Amino acid sequence: HARSLGPRGAPAIDFSEEAAATEGPLSDAIAVLVCSYDLVDDSAKKALWTLFDGLLSGLLSTRWQPEVFFCSHVGNTKQDLLAVVTEATLKQFAHIPLHFPRNASGGEYYQFMRAMKCYFFAKEYAQRAGKSYKFYIRTRPDLAYGVVDFPLDLPTSCVYSRAQWLEGLDGATCQTMVRAKGPQSMRGRLCVDIDDAFALVPWSLADRFFEFGSIASLKGNTPRFWHGGSCKVGMKTAVASLTGWVLTHGLRVCPLGLAQTKACATLSLHRAPRRGGRSESRRYNASKLWRCNPCESLRQGNASVFPPCRDPNATCLRYDAWIQRIMDAPPVASRHSRRKAVANASDR
Repeated sequence: HARSLGPRGAPAIDFSEEAAATEGPLSDAIAVLVCSYDLVDDSAKKALWTLFDGLLSGLLSTRWQPEVFFCSHVGNTKQDLLAVVTEATLKQFAHIPLHFPRNASGGEYYQFMRAMKCYFFAKEYAQRAGKSYKFYIRTRPDLAYGVVDFPLDLPTSCVYSRAQWLEGLDGATCQTMVRAKGPQSMRGRLCVDIDDAFALVPWSLADRFFEFGSIASLKGNTPRFWHGGSCKVGMKTAVASLTGWVLTHGLRVCPLGLAQTKACATLSLHRAPRRGGRSESRRYNASKLWRCNPCESLRQGNASVFPPCRDPNATCLRYDAWIQRIMDAPPVASRHSRRKAVANASDR
């Protein structure tokens, strides 16, 4: 997978290790892509202010120079943003450029197509302005942020995200999993499925990562992938499909909150209660978001915040060995291919 396919005639990018080591920005510029259908729906109104007080403040504290692109189909103006964020907050962050592109929302398309269009808009904007971004953050207005700690020397060799499903990784912390629950039983198979709402993507991997939107443009129509490193291999869910794309194209995954990956971010998806029936809301706890900071604990020499694997019957590996096993996992045969193999064997 040395070269990108390039979306609709866009120039391809060389993703070889040699090119990644010799080309690209050596800067502190980072693009924040806020992608959604509606920028100011009920969920965003409860969480969007943390984009400033949490995410942007955290980036500034580690000396990043962020630039924000709001890519929404509805409510995508600075005046709409003022319905959620106070004018005093915008004045406090007035030195951070805010963009509201009208042609980069993806319209009625699914979230991955919107993210892809937003990414290529930001990339082309930077090229016209004679600059470049070292990282791209893909986020949503209904994601609430607490601690954000991304060092300037963060390696650019992997996609940073939380894990929706995870098996066999030693040292997972309060930031590593989307939900605070124990390891899932995958019968001893090492695997991971990444969050579909947040990603920190280096420039050298960004074309390939965001191109997923070109084949997942509609909700419920995401493709199946059969990479054995995915916990939910072969499923058509957004999480399984995105992870399958990432692993199949050779992109390494770096879970957040690990001593080895050095990237820390505490975030939570906020969803309003559904109308009628039982409530399935997931509201974030602001104080909890600020209590979870494994990177700060590590700097203080407190290694105990990185606990051993919680499942005594599982085989847990340190990150370097774990990710190598994940990347090298053989494909899992689909049910159709297994039935075809059995039929061919019986014919013989």
